[in-house]
Amino acid sequence: MKKSDIQTLVFGDDVLPKQLLVEWIASDNLRIWGYVEIMLVDGFCRIQPPFDIKDSAAFLSDYYLRCMSDPISCPSDADLVDLPDTPHSRYEAAEVLASFLENLIRLKPETNELIHDLVKNVTQMYVDGDSDLRLSIETGFLEHVFEIPANRRLFTPWNKTDFLNNAHNRCLEWGVAHER
Repeated sequence: MKKSDIQTLVFGDDVLPKQLLVEWIASDNLRIWGYVEIMLVDGFCRIQPPFDIKDSAAFLSDYYLRCMSDPISCPSDADLVDLPDTPHSRYEAAEVLASFLENLIRLKPETNELIHDLVKNVTQMYVDGDSDLRLSIETGFLEHVFEIPANRRLFTPWNKTDFLNNAHNRCLEWGVAHER
């Protein structure tokens, strides 16, 4: 696909064929996933036939988590070089993921499973991650999630281990100080 075709699809007003997005998701190319994210977020109403909200939310969660955990996995693609960079940086993805979680919470109870999976995946990523990834989860994601008191209960299981409890307490302190 030519750059101009991608630009027209991503940034245009025409109908977005769902099958194309499905193929792009299957590509496993983080940069292509970034274009899918743009289309799902900014062009959701243009997608035909419509994407299921749960499928799109599951993809978006995977995309933001992948941007956080593997920020340099975006391959250089000569055909896409003149298009805007699409993968979010680690911290951009963390902040967007915090807002995304808020949106999932507003759509409860239909999104309960997605919320549970997101919390589980963030927790596992934190446990398995290096210090840079853990810091981005704390400052880019958890602190912002904890600004809303009702969201804090999602991460109360972190209080069961010293390792997670220390991070939880740091983020909780920040969240309480910036409560909304």
